[in-house]
Amino acid sequence: MVTLSSTEAEYVALADAVQESIWMRRILNDLNRNITKPFVIFEDNQNCIRMLQKDKPNPKRKHIDIKYHFVKELFKSKDNDIRYCASEHMTADILTKPLEAVKTRQFVHNLGIV
Repeated sequence: MVTLSSTEAEYVALADAVQESIWMRRILNDLNRNITKPFVIFEDNQNCIRMLQKDKPNPKRKHIDIKYHFVKELFKSKDNDIRYCASEHMTADILTKPLEAVKTRQFVHNLGIV
């Protein structure tokens, strides 16, 4: 999907992550591993988190497709816990961005690879 800002891109990616969490919860339930706690999803875009928390829609964001707004409903239902994680601590960046050697080593360590 083409987005017009980093916040929109993060919101679309968050919607994908939430879909994956729903799928994972269903698979675990099929395996008799009933998960009662919300899945924690870390987000490094504070505007994206604010979009979830506000009840009133922002006119600047009205063009975001309705199919992505189900994230807001799931956020309200407490099935997922969306938490802020500063970019310098976002271990997933090792999979998506070119990083300095220091950060690469840190994130590799965080993943338990070395």
